[in-house]
Amino acid sequence: MEGSIKNTSADHPGSTPYSVINGSQEATRTLQQLVSSELPSEVLKHLEKVTYTTATDGTQIYFPCPFKETEATVALKSVEASVVAAIADLRYGEQKRKIEINLEQTATFLFSTYIATIAGMNKQHPDVKSKLKDTDLLKAQAILYRRLSANLYETKNPGEYFHIHGSLEAGKTLNMIGLEAYRPDLTEYRECINVIEKHVRQYTAAELEVMNAKINQAGVTALKWEDFKKTSHGQTLLNLPPWQLDRLQDDSPPTPFPEVAPATPNSKPQVLSGIRVLELCRIIAGPAMGRTLAEYGAQVIKVTSPNLSDVPFFQVDGNTGKHTADIDLKTPAGRATFEELLKSADVILDGYRPGALERLGYGPENIVKLISGMG
Repeated sequence: MEGSIKNTSADHPGSTPYSVINGSQEATRTLQQLVSSELPSEVLKHLEKVTYTTATDGTQIYFPCPFKETEATVALKSVEASVVAAIADLRYGEQKRKIEINLEQTATFLFSTYIATIAGMNKQHPDVKSKLKDTDLLKAQAILYRRLSANLYETKNPGEYFHIHGSLEAGKTLNMIGLEAYRPDLTEYRECINVIEKHVRQYTAAELEVMNAKINQAGVTALKWEDFKKTSHGQTLLNLPPWQLDRLQDDSPPTPFPEVAPATPNSKPQVLSGIRVLELCRIIAGPAMGRTLAEYGAQVIKVTSPNLSDVPFFQVDGNTGKHTADIDLKTPAGRATFEELLKSADVILDGYRPGALERLGYGPENIVKLISGMG
């Protein structure tokens, strides 16, 4: 694969080249141990039989960073595929199923936002916006200078880095470090980087943390793993499983799968066909989950507020296979429309900050009560 990095361990006499496949198997075993109590046995039996393939000899590393990103994602995709296989058994009857995870496809999944196209246009194409709704309400993505208000820069302390994050509201971040909100005269990438980093270097990471908090902007100090583990955030995460299942109620009767037309010989069976999903998410992570459910056949309706910014080019990839709707949950009309959609929803994805939807009356427990009252 173009752009890959050859494993250099083979250059040392007597050393064995690192195997990404072996690393993926190890990552999957580790994940299985961490979440075995959260997965039903029907899933675990498939997880134990997952196999891995690659177009190379298995020593190609695709991401030049300390994190084993391909291996970690392979492990997650292995669980995902095993869940899908278990659902297929439940829906269509048990049978022998073959699950293969391809390393190259997994690697490209991680940057699909940058390579996806619509009508032959990727996110960098000047005309791609004609295919998208403009959700960049504050014009944070209007010019390169403003886009680079979301980037990693060195601070006043040599070797210390801070990720300023003005991807939705560039002006506040740029003003915070003493720069103009717009500099249309800056058109070259390196020129923009140098100007912004010069101003970031006037402050330490600790000072930038305080400044960010004052204006309610995103941003974070870049920490080494050992340092991150010492933070309250790191200590909390290390004591939690990768994910957690909480049962909100268990008195609803089982619901049969919707009746759907059988798959044709030339089509892939879509195990979530007929399942309706309401996606309340922005940016990347939540929409990627919704897109994945759509790939398995679910009917996904992405609900966004007309008053909240999003990054338009993320929609090229993130909106694939979905329907989209603007609904203002702060208006009576919007709430009525949303509650009508809730009546037929099977799954709800909440990608907002903890408490955001609760304040609007649509937190998990509120929705359970609301749906129970709908009959």
